[in-house]
Amino acid sequence: PYMVAVSWVGNDDYRIGFSSTGLGAGANSALPIYAKFMQQLNQDTTYAELTKQRFKAPSAEVREALSCAPIVKDSTSRVTKFFESIFNGQEQKFIKKVYLDDNGAIIRTEEEPVISDEAIDETEEVEEENTSGGFFSFLKRKKKNDEEN
Repeated sequence: PYMVAVSWVGNDDYRIGFSSTGLGAGANSALPIYAKFMQQLNQDTTYAELTKQRFKAPSAEVREALSCAPIVKDSTSRVTKFFESIFNGQEQKFIKKVYLDDNGAIIRTEEEPVISDEAIDETEEVEEENTSGGFFSFLKRKKKNDEEN
């Protein structure tokens, strides 16, 4: 095929628009324009050379690559096998540490390889402790630590 047809409806000024995304969505605005254009193109025999074109059949290699099971039900073991097939079991996990100065600017970052999944769980717990309570939660922790000491 030698023709590409695109229908785009948009606006450069975000203040002008529809009250809901449904009205301004492509299915409601751009699709009808494209559909009408294609109907007229298909009805006019002048453009038959364009509208009657077909893609070449894919090679046997491509057909084989596209040959998938029609339905794959969710299964943890299948998901694990899928990722193992992609990464060949070579996926390495890291813990990323970010050091900040008093103003919140990054001083340095470090990545350490994770030896076990337990280390990731511990890191997530620490992150939850550090992030729960909002921006000034570190003051509460500091006060609590001072009282304990």
